[in-house]
Amino acid sequence: GDFPFQLLEEFFRAFSVQGGLNLHVALLDGRDTHHMAEAVFKGVARALDQATRIDPRVEGVPSTKGQLLSMVSPPLVAMIDYGSGNLRSVEKALQHAGAVVKRCDSPAGLEDCAAVVLPGVGSFGDCACSLEERGLTGPLRAWLAADRPYLGICLGYQILFEGSEESPGVSGLAHWAGHVVRFPSFPGLKVPHIGWNNLLLRAPDAFFTALMDPTFAYFVHSFYPRPAEAGMTTAASIHGVEFAAACRRGKVRGVQFHPEKSQAAGLRMLENFVAEIREGKF
Repeated sequence: GDFPFQLLEEFFRAFSVQGGLNLHVALLDGRDTHHMAEAVFKGVARALDQATRIDPRVEGVPSTKGQLLSMVSPPLVAMIDYGSGNLRSVEKALQHAGAVVKRCDSPAGLEDCAAVVLPGVGSFGDCACSLEERGLTGPLRAWLAADRPYLGICLGYQILFEGSEESPGVSGLAHWAGHVVRFPSFPGLKVPHIGWNNLLLRAPDAFFTALMDPTFAYFVHSFYPRPAEAGMTTAASIHGVEFAAACRRGKVRGVQFHPEKSQAAGLRMLENFVAEIREGKF
């Protein structure tokens, strides 16, 4: 066919990474590239068939078919749509990372999803009120209380806390203790904090696997969370003051920066997140 033989190795490398497979291909001999490529595809197909086939001679041995299919199948991620936020760019980035994305603006949208992503722009109060109006506040609190996979981006991170100076008297999801505060007024300090800033890794987190040190991420915000529990901060950054750029507790994670705008590093973070969901390793 028209498949370029030069891309064969890259194709199977991507196939094994996205599928979470240990794949070893040894091409012993051949001159015709078409036949060589055909042989490799047939060999891999036979290996997958054998790996998922139940041996009728053996009793009491569970099939690996369901496990393999769950690894190969991309996870379904609910992206919360509360009427604001840069949904399209986040959606495309998650799809690039290997997820199937379902926009969710009601509790019914959470059904059958393996993870929740809440991107957000705008004010803390508007976000909290919109979630309440759509009947999502209670289901999201239940999701978080059950320690199910969640990624909050920017305002989706801030809403995890109890409240914010931006919207006094408005309660967040209150999953984590702490409040969101405004950057201090220092001479020469620009607020909002817009642009690239480096991440200071504070605790091990698979979200930051295989990233360069230092890693730079893209920020757009005037407020930042101040968690009551310092040990949950996985990455910090400095803009006048040091602040918690990322936090995690269990399977719940929030980041103040925008992975979808952070180029290769941000895409790698989302790939790590999707891999966690697919493999069930948190």
